Amino acid sequence: MRTNVKVRLGEDDFWYFGPGVSELLKSIDRYGSVAGGALNMNLSYSKAWKMIKDSEKGFGCALVERSTGGKGGGKAVLTDKAREIILLFDTLSEDVEEYAEKRLKELSEHNGK
Repeated sequence: MRTNVKVRLGEDDFWYFGPGVSELLKSIDRYGSVAGGALNMNLSYSKAWKMIKDSEKGFGCALVERSTGGKGGGKAVLTDKAREIILLFDTLSEDVEEYAEKRLKELSEHNGK
């Protein structure tokens, strides 16, 4: 038996950061554009933008610096704040998963399972 815990960040009913947004930002960083990052994740361009805008609204800062497309297409670069948030989120997610696995094992042993 294993756990599967997903961390999401937000307030009230507005969840603006989770595994999907984290992965999207990493994909944008890898491919250098929102379009490339979205394509890599099989997301529509508009869905990717909505995810970015919601996260930027939630954090109150820009996460992606973009330049307009043209002949060679647009570019996108993660801000330092985005990189900081990804690191914090990844660390928190790993810590929560480790705790959940450890706690499950403790409870299973306590209950004789």
